[in-house]
Amino acid sequence: SVFVAVPAALVLLAGLGGMAGEATFGAVTRITTGAETVRPPFLTARLIEDGPARRYLAEHCADDSPFTLCRYPVAGDVTAEIFLWDEQRPQGGFKALPVPDAVAVADEQYRFAFAVARAYPVETVVGLGRSIVSLVTNFSMEEFRPEFVAEKMDPHILFEAVPADTPLPWVLRIMPMLTTVLVLAALMTLPWVIGSGLPTSCQQTVYVVLGALVMNDVVCACLSGPFARYNMRGIWALILVSLVCALHWHRSRNGASSQSGA
Repeated sequence: SVFVAVPAALVLLAGLGGMAGEATFGAVTRITTGAETVRPPFLTARLIEDGPARRYLAEHCADDSPFTLCRYPVAGDVTAEIFLWDEQRPQGGFKALPVPDAVAVADEQYRFAFAVARAYPVETVVGLGRSIVSLVTNFSMEEFRPEFVAEKMDPHILFEAVPADTPLPWVLRIMPMLTTVLVLAALMTLPWVIGSGLPTSCQQTVYVVLGALVMNDVVCACLSGPFARYNMRGIWALILVSLVCALHWHRSRNGASSQSGA
């Protein structure tokens, strides 16, 4: 069906464009610096926080495992951010490692993730699914605090953005509620938009936006975490496209009424 083929092609084109951009960035970095780019092991960090990767390190590293991370067991429950950026062992598992080992952990992350998923498929799927759902429903504004709180930040405490008792400005407190209402309203209009006989272009736009939002949340939740900034940067597109389709329908209806009256 054309309703599926065109949006799918656009999403595929966007994905290919992203891959081309990554390849170009790596090539330019290699040419200008003589060094390969190192991507932090975000997927490994997500599996560490969710639990199955910690379990794998505890239960499988004695089996002559080929993974570098097996030489650096992670202590207790740590977040993905701590695992990636803490420079102290044993909680740090990337930046805390010697550079050659950190590069190896980054290079091995997809093979490591596959091994973890094969060993604990249910636990892995449940953990990633929980992150995806948390991101899809996260409309918080905590990550969009204005600069006036910067003077209250403590740069010496890892990952502490602002003190926990610092209230959000009233505008940022009502934005999550307003966003939730608008998103629910937009979702409620989708069946009507798809089945109301609107132009193909309008329906295709709905499919493209939905596909892009789903892909954004799945990729960001799995490779980073359920941080509101990933969701909030694009959720407005769903609200906007629903509004545009509704206005188009209203104009078409008024036009048809005028012609019948004439």
